[in-house]
Amino acid sequence: MPFRNDQQTQRRVARCAEALFPCLNRLRTFYLHTDDVDAVYHRALAAGAISIVPPADQPFGDRLAILQDPAGNRWFAAKRSVPG
Repeated sequence: MPFRNDQQTQRRVARCAEALFPCLNRLRTFYLHTDDVDAVYHRALAAGAISIVPPADQPFGDRLAILQDPAGNRWFAAKRSVPG
């Protein structure tokens, strides 16, 4: 599924988050499993995200990047890099 970064999609995500967590009025953290961490990272930067941790292989077996969107939400993009 292609990554969509448009206002309609952002509003839908926000409505879903509010429906799932109505008592939480704070920033969110999302953990996204993807086949290409580097591509997600660069697309997010191009869409206005801020890099917190650039893509790197982690000792726990994931390739991981952490970004922050313009609203302040944190996004973890990860791919399991070792079997198990």
